[in-house]
Amino acid sequence: MVDEYDDIAGGGTDPEDFMMGRDLSRGLPPLEDYLSKYNLTRKDYETMLEGQKFKCGICGCYAEGKAGLCIDLDHKTGKVRGLLCSRCNTRLCKDWDTPEILLSAFKYVMKARKKK
Repeated sequence: MVDEYDDIAGGGTDPEDFMMGRDLSRGLPPLEDYLSKYNLTRKDYETMLEGQKFKCGICGCYAEGKAGLCIDLDHKTGKVRGLLCSRCNTRLCKDWDTPEILLSAFKYVMKARKKK
């Protein structure tokens, strides 16, 4: 793997502990068990990390410490879309991951900004 783990993961070097929030002290499964839920290998995950430059696919923040990047999937198809920080992954819940809802939310926010 790349040396970027030191900078991104707060000094850690093991992607198992730092890149995915795999805080083993909290009883989370090891990396391979987590990935198997999504039919991914460690290499698949590392390729996704590198492809996204170790950043969240929505907000662009780096994976830091135990928060890590979560695997995001399309809840209708079950296909993996990419990696998100835990905040964006939580906000992009099942009810909000359609283009229609996201466009509507965007229009709502922009309309409110124009009123100011």
